[in-house]
Amino acid sequence: MPSFSPTRPEEAVTPETWTMIGQVNVSSVSDGLHARGYHQQVMRFDIQALHPGSRVCGIARTVLSRPLVDAPEQGREYEMLFAAIDGLQPGQVLVTDRTDCCVWGELCSEAAIHRCGNGAVIDGFTRDSAEINQLGFPLFCRGRHLSDMLYHRTITGLDEPILCGDVAVHPGDLVLGAEDGVVVVPRGLIENVVQEAFEKSATEFKVRNALRQGMSASDAYRRFGVL
Repeated sequence: MPSFSPTRPEEAVTPETWTMIGQVNVSSVSDGLHARGYHQQVMRFDIQALHPGSRVCGIARTVLSRPLVDAPEQGREYEMLFAAIDGLQPGQVLVTDRTDCCVWGELCSEAAIHRCGNGAVIDGFTRDSAEINQLGFPLFCRGRHLSDMLYHRTITGLDEPILCGDVAVHPGDLVLGAEDGVVVVPRGLIENVVQEAFEKSATEFKVRNALRQGMSASDAYRRFGVL
């Protein structure tokens, strides 16, 4: 899979925080949120990286939808989806609510890359997975499905609060995903939570070395406070 270099969202995080975001263990971010009393920030288990090794990080741009009732107006079938993608700012991640159909594909990925988008998190399905893999575009979703959203779902709003993977996502939140899943950091907590998680990841490195040198798990936990 080609390497993908995510763009830093200029106004959302400092360069120092962005460097930590790129290196931090996503599980440590989840742990930090739990420690602060935020227990509903990890997306449902079935929202996973389309391709192994993918990592997504960026600021949420949200997409709200509803089931399709009437046929869309001819010539405007994908109007709101295109607006969502074309309006991506550098460093943003497109996040949808639950769709239960195919929302994404290769050409959407091409367009998002051109806008310097950092990835997409879809509470639904994609197709063209081989082509997306070749692009190296970070996509997290519930799997692959052929049937296009045109016949199932219509987008009704952009940049509104949504539920994705049973997690509330607001525009401006940090979306961070790796092979174990996706976590959402509320906008006002980004700097502090990322700093704490980065420090915990550094401590875990010390624990790893201690375990490899023969220290017991219980002794390691008593000494370092993490495991």
